[in-house]
Amino acid sequence: MKKRFFIPVIVFVYMITIVSDVNAQNSMPFISLASLKSLDLLPIGPIGVNIRASREFKRMYPHVDSENWFNIKEGWVACFLINDIRTEVFYNQHGDWRYTISYYGEKNLPKEVRAQIKSTYFDYSISGVEEIQVKDQIIYMVHMQDEKSWKNVR
Repeated sequence: MKKRFFIPVIVFVYMITIVSDVNAQNSMPFISLASLKSLDLLPIGPIGVNIRASREFKRMYPHVDSENWFNIKEGWVACFLINDIRTEVFYNQHGDWRYTISYYGEKNLPKEVRAQIKSTYFDYSISGVEEIQVKDQIIYMVHMQDEKSWKNVR
């Protein structure tokens, strides 16, 4: 059972890393913390971070003071954990916010989203959620499983 669940999760993480936000001037692929860890990147101090990205982060998340910053090929990423929610905030090379990914369990899923999913997939248990904020939209990727199968619902 664990193998059946683990392999699709790895495939999903790989798929989310290659999805890109395309516009006319530049594009930036989605990169997850899992792919950052696989690169063995070390967190950098606040002095090495793009000042514009740092200021934008503090404006968006004034209550966070224990974030870890990573310099990646596409720009910068700040990672932090609050109330069992792991969040990754991505910025481009110029320090402009690109997208945010939050990882959490069923208990942190908004009630209306959970109700909509459970009304259709009532036999499945929710094993994890990715909340992706891009521009002015929020995308929920909900991972579910039962005794025999798993599902990913967007």
